Amino acid sequence: MGNFVTLAEVKSILNYTDSTYDTRIAFWLPFMPGRVCAIANNFFLTNQAFVSSGDFTFSASASIRTAEDSFVEDGNFKAGDDIWVDGTLQNDGFFVLSAVTTVLCTIDTDSLYAETAVVAENVETEDLRNVFIGLVMFPRELKVPVANMIRYDMIERPTRTGVTAEKVGNYSVSYKMTAGTVDYPADIIGSLNQFTIPATG
Repeated sequence: MGNFVTLAEVKSILNYTDSTYDTRIAFWLPFMPGRVCAIANNFFLTNQAFVSSGDFTFSASASIRTAEDSFVEDGNFKAGDDIWVDGTLQNDGFFVLSAVTTVLCTIDTDSLYAETAVVAENVETEDLRNVFIGLVMFPRELKVPVANMIRYDMIERPTRTGVTAEKVGNYSVSYKMTAGTVDYPADIIGSLNQFTIPATG
Protein backbone atom coordinates (compact mmCIF):
# COMPACT_ATOMS: atom_id res chain seq x y z
CA MET A 1 0.00 0.00 0.00
CA GLY A 2 3.00 2.26 -0.30
CA ASN A 3 3.01 5.13 2.21
CA PHE A 4 -0.80 5.48 2.38
CA VAL A 5 -1.94 3.10 5.13
CA THR A 6 -1.48 -0.62 5.74
CA LEU A 7 -3.76 -3.25 7.19
CA ALA A 8 -1.51 -3.48 10.25
CA GLU A 9 -1.69 0.30 10.78
CA VAL A 10 -5.49 0.30 10.51
CA LYS A 11 -5.72 -2.50 13.08
CA SER A 12 -3.36 -0.69 15.44
CA ILE A 13 -5.28 2.60 15.20
CA LEU A 14 -8.61 0.86 15.78
CA ASN A 15 -7.14 -1.39 18.50
CA TYR A 16 -8.14 -4.58 16.67
CA THR A 17 -5.86 -7.20 18.22
CA ASP A 18 -7.03 -10.31 16.36
CA SER A 19 -7.74 -11.19 12.73
CA THR A 20 -11.54 -10.85 12.91
CA TYR A 21 -11.71 -7.90 10.53
CA ASP A 22 -8.58 -8.52 8.44
CA THR A 23 -10.41 -9.63 5.30
CA ARG A 24 -12.89 -6.75 5.45
CA ILE A 25 -10.18 -4.16 6.07
CA ALA A 26 -8.19 -5.55 3.14
CA PHE A 27 -11.32 -5.25 1.00
CA TRP A 28 -11.82 -1.56 1.83
CA LEU A 29 -8.18 -0.42 1.62
CA PRO A 30 -7.97 0.03 -2.18
CA PHE A 31 -11.07 2.27 -2.19
CA MET A 32 -9.64 4.72 0.33
CA PRO A 33 -7.08 6.71 -1.73
CA GLY A 34 -9.69 7.62 -4.33
CA ARG A 35 -12.28 8.49 -1.69
CA VAL A 36 -9.90 10.68 0.29
CA CYS A 37 -8.78 12.49 -2.86
CA ALA A 38 -12.36 13.05 -4.00
CA ILE A 39 -13.46 14.38 -0.60
CA ALA A 40 -10.39 16.59 -0.11
CA ASN A 41 -10.12 17.60 -3.79
CA ASN A 42 -6.43 16.80 -3.38
CA PHE A 43 -4.32 14.14 -5.12
CA PHE A 44 -1.31 14.81 -2.87
CA LEU A 45 1.00 15.12 -5.87
CA THR A 46 4.49 16.47 -5.37
CA ASN A 47 6.86 18.00 -7.91
CA GLN A 48 9.74 15.95 -6.49
CA ALA A 49 9.18 13.24 -9.11
CA PHE A 50 7.11 13.19 -12.29
CA VAL A 51 7.31 12.37 -15.97
CA SER A 52 4.99 13.40 -18.79
CA SER A 53 5.05 12.02 -22.31
CA GLY A 54 3.02 10.63 -25.20
CA ASP A 55 5.13 7.49 -25.47
CA PHE A 56 4.38 5.13 -22.59
CA THR A 57 3.62 1.42 -22.92
CA PHE A 58 1.48 -0.26 -20.25
CA SER A 59 1.94 -4.03 -20.36
CA ALA A 60 0.02 -7.00 -19.01
CA SER A 61 3.06 -7.77 -16.84
CA ALA A 62 2.11 -4.77 -14.69
CA SER A 63 4.86 -2.53 -15.99
CA ILE A 64 5.18 0.90 -17.57
CA ARG A 65 7.89 1.46 -20.16
CA THR A 66 9.05 4.67 -21.79
CA ALA A 67 11.58 5.32 -24.53
CA GLU A 68 11.70 9.09 -24.07
CA ASP A 69 12.02 9.89 -20.37
CA SER A 70 14.19 8.40 -17.66
CA PHE A 71 12.18 7.24 -14.67
CA VAL A 72 15.27 7.50 -12.46
CA GLU A 73 17.25 10.45 -13.77
CA ASP A 74 14.37 12.64 -14.98
CA GLY A 75 11.52 11.24 -12.88
CA ASN A 76 13.43 10.51 -9.67
CA PHE A 77 11.21 7.50 -8.89
CA LYS A 78 12.23 4.61 -6.65
CA ALA A 79 10.79 1.31 -5.46
CA GLY A 80 8.05 1.70 -2.86
CA ASP A 81 6.75 5.01 -4.24
CA ASP A 82 3.05 5.71 -4.57
CA ILE A 83 2.28 7.13 -8.00
CA TRP A 84 -0.71 8.69 -9.74
CA VAL A 85 -1.19 7.92 -13.45
CA ASP A 86 -3.37 10.22 -15.54
CA GLY A 87 -4.24 10.61 -19.21
CA THR A 88 -4.12 6.97 -20.29
CA LEU A 89 -6.70 4.94 -22.15
CA GLN A 90 -7.40 2.46 -19.34
CA ASN A 91 -4.84 2.75 -16.58
CA ASP A 92 -5.52 5.97 -14.69
CA GLY A 93 -5.25 5.65 -10.93
CA PHE A 94 -3.00 5.02 -7.93
CA PHE A 95 -0.27 2.39 -8.01
CA VAL A 96 2.74 1.33 -5.94
CA LEU A 97 6.12 0.75 -7.60
CA SER A 98 8.06 -2.42 -6.77
CA ALA A 99 11.06 -1.77 -9.03
CA VAL A 100 12.38 1.10 -11.15
CA THR A 101 14.97 1.33 -13.92
CA THR A 102 15.74 4.22 -16.27
CA VAL A 103 13.06 3.13 -18.76
CA LEU A 104 10.83 0.72 -16.82
CA CYS A 105 8.59 0.99 -13.77
CA THR A 106 7.11 -2.20 -12.36
CA ILE A 107 3.85 -2.13 -10.41
CA ASP A 108 3.89 -3.96 -7.08
CA THR A 109 2.01 -7.18 -7.89
CA ASP A 110 1.26 -7.68 -4.19
CA SER A 111 -0.46 -4.31 -4.13
CA LEU A 112 -4.20 -4.11 -4.43
CA TYR A 113 -3.68 -1.24 -6.87
CA ALA A 114 -2.19 -3.69 -9.39
CA GLU A 115 -5.62 -5.09 -10.19
CA THR A 116 -6.16 -2.20 -12.61
CA ALA A 117 -2.60 -2.18 -13.91
CA VAL A 118 -2.62 -5.52 -15.70
CA VAL A 119 -4.81 -4.38 -18.60
CA ALA A 120 -2.63 -4.24 -21.70
CA GLU A 121 -2.45 -0.79 -23.23
CA ASN A 122 -0.09 0.61 -25.83
CA VAL A 123 0.05 4.34 -26.52
CA GLU A 124 1.65 4.57 -29.96
CA THR A 125 2.78 7.67 -31.80
CA GLU A 126 -0.37 7.72 -33.91
CA ASP A 127 -2.45 8.03 -30.74
CA LEU A 128 -0.37 10.46 -28.69
CA ARG A 129 -1.80 11.29 -25.31
CA ASN A 130 -0.41 13.55 -22.63
CA VAL A 131 0.23 10.83 -20.05
CA PHE A 132 1.34 12.08 -16.63
CA ILE A 133 2.96 9.96 -13.93
CA GLY A 134 3.56 11.76 -10.66
CA LEU A 135 4.83 10.92 -7.20
CA VAL A 136 2.18 10.92 -4.47
CA MET A 137 3.11 11.79 -0.89
CA PHE A 138 0.31 10.90 1.52
CA PRO A 139 0.79 12.62 4.91
CA ARG A 140 0.91 10.20 7.83
CA GLU A 141 -1.82 12.27 9.48
CA LEU A 142 -4.24 10.70 6.97
CA LYS A 143 -3.87 7.27 8.55
CA VAL A 144 -6.18 7.98 11.51
CA PRO A 145 -9.15 9.40 9.55
CA VAL A 146 -8.76 6.67 6.92
CA ALA A 147 -8.85 3.97 9.61
CA ASN A 148 -12.03 5.53 11.02
CA MET A 149 -13.54 5.73 7.52
CA ILE A 150 -12.89 2.02 7.08
CA ARG A 151 -14.42 1.25 10.49
CA TYR A 152 -17.50 3.27 9.55
CA ASP A 153 -17.84 1.51 6.19
CA MET A 154 -17.48 -1.93 7.79
CA ILE A 155 -19.52 -1.59 10.94
CA GLU A 156 -21.65 1.54 11.14
CA ARG A 157 -22.72 2.34 7.59
CA PRO A 158 -24.76 -0.87 7.11
CA THR A 159 -26.86 -0.01 10.19
CA ARG A 160 -27.34 3.68 9.36
CA THR A 161 -28.37 3.59 5.72
CA GLY A 162 -31.00 6.28 5.30
CA VAL A 163 -30.93 7.15 9.02
CA THR A 164 -30.20 10.80 9.86
CA ALA A 165 -31.30 10.78 13.54
CA GLU A 166 -32.19 8.35 16.30
CA LYS A 167 -34.00 8.70 19.63
CA VAL A 168 -34.07 6.20 22.47
CA GLY A 169 -35.88 7.40 25.56
CA ASN A 170 -34.41 10.75 26.60
CA TYR A 171 -31.38 10.22 24.37
CA SER A 172 -31.31 11.47 20.80
CA VAL A 173 -28.53 11.83 18.25
CA SER A 174 -28.28 13.31 14.77
CA TYR A 175 -25.80 12.06 12.21
CA LYS A 176 -24.52 15.11 10.41
CA MET A 177 -23.20 13.85 7.12
CA THR A 178 -20.93 15.67 4.70
CA ALA A 179 -21.96 16.32 1.13
CA GLY A 180 -19.74 14.68 -1.46
CA THR A 181 -19.07 11.55 -3.46
CA VAL A 182 -19.27 9.35 -0.35
CA ASP A 183 -20.85 10.55 2.89
CA TYR A 184 -19.18 10.14 6.26
CA PRO A 185 -20.07 11.65 9.66
CA ALA A 186 -18.64 15.13 10.14
CA ASP A 187 -16.54 14.09 13.14
CA ILE A 188 -14.65 11.63 10.92
CA ILE A 189 -14.39 13.75 7.81
CA GLY A 190 -13.37 16.86 9.74
CA SER A 191 -9.88 15.39 10.07
CA LEU A 192 -9.46 15.87 6.31
CA ASN A 193 -10.22 19.59 6.41
CA GLN A 194 -6.56 20.54 6.76
CA PHE A 195 -5.79 18.75 3.48
CA THR A 196 -8.81 19.98 1.51
CA ILE A 197 -8.22 22.21 -1.50
CA PRO A 198 -11.18 24.54 -2.18
CA ALA A 199 -12.88 23.79 -5.48
CA THR A 200 -12.89 26.53 -8.10
CA GLY A 201 -15.16 27.21 -11.03
